[in-house]
Amino acid sequence: MYDTMYFEALASQELKDSFPLISGILRLAVKYLITSYRKRCIGILSCYFPSGATWTFPKDFPGIRPSQCGAMISLARELNLLALLPSAFLILASYLTISSKTESIYAMPSLTTQDKADLCHGTLGLLTAQADDMFPFPHFFTPAETCQASGNCSVEAGSKNYRRQPYRVFIFVHEDFLNVKAVVCEACWVNVKNIFREGRQKTWERLPEIFHLGKDWNELRRIQDNDYS
Repeated sequence: MYDTMYFEALASQELKDSFPLISGILRLAVKYLITSYRKRCIGILSCYFPSGATWTFPKDFPGIRPSQCGAMISLARELNLLALLPSAFLILASYLTISSKTESIYAMPSLTTQDKADLCHGTLGLLTAQADDMFPFPHFFTPAETCQASGNCSVEAGSKNYRRQPYRVFIFVHEDFLNVKAVVCEACWVNVKNIFREGRQKTWERLPEIFHLGKDWNELRRIQDNDYS
């Protein structure tokens, strides 16, 4: 633990290899109030479970497995790492909407009954936020003011996946929207991407509330750092 390069080595490892070691260091850091070690461990975990105010794509996703999310949630509850919880729930919710994963996720021993309830209610809230803010265009599309097709562009043919699967979490979808690009002009395609990005950021900001974890990100970080400032 006195080797300053050790944390750099941990940061370069895959989560499945580094998580047990980081968990051990965190428990020691909390027990003995070693603030610097706690912050460095949180910094490494934040790459996989982002906790900033701005949307960030998780490192190594979709390589992060449901069991690792469950372990992160359990550790965060144990050690007051509240700002890491929303993204862990978000990743788990994305797996939950894949039917083949549902049973195994709810059977994970690392999740408490309350965690499972928060996950269930949060997933429903996430799907609603997704439909309202990230993907309104498959249902209500307004061509861009600078539409190069005289306002006649339509995304219906390019957004079938989103209309047919309203139960899927699409927050990790790539932003290129090539299916949409193929059927609309450049201006409308850019407009669709901007709507998605703005809606994704809005949904991200609401994650603590959606999963019943707290009022907002600032509150989670304030509580997380309260005893270690």
